[in-house]
Amino acid sequence: MFEDNTRIEYIFEKKLDGKDMGKRSLCIALGVFGVFVALTIPFIGLLITIICGIVIYFVWPTTKVEYEYLFFAGELTIDRVFNKTRRKRCARYDLASAEVVAPANSDEIRRAMNGRVVNDYSSGFYDDDKKTGMVVKGNKGTEVILLEENSDLIEAVRRIRPIIVKYNQV
Repeated sequence: MFEDNTRIEYIFEKKLDGKDMGKRSLCIALGVFGVFVALTIPFIGLLITIICGIVIYFVWPTTKVEYEYLFFAGELTIDRVFNKTRRKRCARYDLASAEVVAPANSDEIRRAMNGRVVNDYSSGFYDDDKKTGMVVKGNKGTEVILLEENSDLIEAVRRIRPIIVKYNQV
């Protein structure tokens, strides 16, 4: 496939959004409720506290998310890491099927977003001017993916598919 076996890993933390803050608030409220019920109702309160603890155990770790990009042999793999312990593969893209790599606020990416699936794998800290957009063929047809801007990743893609990269060379 590609002769360039460059390996690039990039890991960063995702910003807590409203949904994550809501989950954390719910966990805190459940914890307080569980302790209150355990102190007021002897046996049933203990059972309710255990149930609340189990819910907190499974929900809280899903609010601290990191993304990991792995670029190797012309393939981009994106993983979601929960609480630095559990890993879930989000997507795998073969750059042989990529159409364009450009800043997320560029005209090419904005046109490509119309009527297509858009997957945002960025941190959420920055506006579109600090994100990279890729138009690739994925499992759901042609997809637009938004990534954190990473000069190493952009240069690696430029080495294997220079025609699709719409960044100025640095």
